[in-house]
Amino acid sequence: MDYLIDAHALLWHRNRDTRLSEKARSVLEGNSSGLIVSDVTFWEVSIKLSIGKLALDGGLESLRSEWIQKEAAESLSIKWNHIAVLAKLPLIHRDPFDRMLIAQALEENLTILTCDVNIPQYPRVKSVW
Repeated sequence: MDYLIDAHALLWHRNRDTRLSEKARSVLEGNSSGLIVSDVTFWEVSIKLSIGKLALDGGLESLRSEWIQKEAAESLSIKWNHIAVLAKLPLIHRDPFDRMLIAQALEENLTILTCDVNIPQYPRVKSVW
């Protein structure tokens, strides 16, 4: 099973935050499963950094380096087919980053690693926490 990592899971793992579930920690630290970080996640983190809603030791570049450049996870770019799926999603909640992650997960057959209770409400979306 391949996992698409939501921003909070990525950050909570980095900061050893107790809100990260044992299942999520196991997935992030296990080498037996495919881990994927969407460019959408880095986009979300960059916006939160720029508006002062988030502080990140080493900045965005260090977070990306830890996961992508060191090959702990694969990077997933936004593609046209993701946008086409996004356009058809029901409006269960309005977070644009989560909605794109949902579209990517559906189109790429990925399981989203998230504690967001809204995400499992979308039809056919697989998530774990």
